[in-house]
Amino acid sequence: MIFQETTMRRMIYVAGTLVFQIERISEDKGLMAPYSLIRAANKIFFLAPQGFQAMESTGVPAPIGKERFDRTFFGDFDSGSLQLIIGVADPSATRVYWAYKSQAGSTGLFDKLLCYDYALDRASIVNMSGEYIASLARPGQTLESLDSISSSIDALPFSLDDVAIASLAKLSMVGPTHMLGFFRRSQS
Repeated sequence: MIFQETTMRRMIYVAGTLVFQIERISEDKGLMAPYSLIRAANKIFFLAPQGFQAMESTGVPAPIGKERFDRTFFGDFDSGSLQLIIGVADPSATRVYWAYKSQAGSTGLFDKLLCYDYALDRASIVNMSGEYIASLARPGQTLESLDSISSSIDALPFSLDDVAIASLAKLSMVGPTHMLGFFRRSQS
C-alpha cells in the first residue's frame, strides 16, 4: 500500500518482466496526517481529508466516522499540528487510538485521544495529554537485576509471573514530563 496526500495505490508483485504492478485504489482519498496511519489485525485505519477511514488490506477505504465523530474532530483539532495526530493500535484489544492536539491544547503536546473500537464500531474521546503514543514492549528483567529492586523475593513490587509476559507489546505513552509509561488493564 502506498499512501499519498491525495491518492492511494497498491503495489502488487508480478512475476515476469514487470517487477511490480501499481494500481490506484482511490483518487480522492489520501493521507491527511502522516502519523495517523494504523495497521491493526487485517485492517488499515487512517485520517483522510474526508474523515477517518478503515479498509481491509486488500480493499478500498470506507468511512468510519461520518455522521458520528468526524465533525467533532474537525471542529476541535489544531490544523497547524498535523504531526501530533498520532495513530496507534492497542495490541491486546480491538481498539485503535488517534492522539491529537485540540485548538485549546498546549503547544507541542496532544491533549485528546479518539478511541475507536472496530469490533463494536463505537468511538469515544479521552482527555489525556502527552508527547507520543505507541505500542511498545517493556524492557525485561534478569534474575541479577532483581537484586537491585529488592533483596527479598517476597518484597518485589510485582509478580514474577508478570515478568514472563513483560516483553509483549503494550500501549504506552510519553507524557508531558517526558516520562514513558505503559497502560494496563485494571484487575477489577
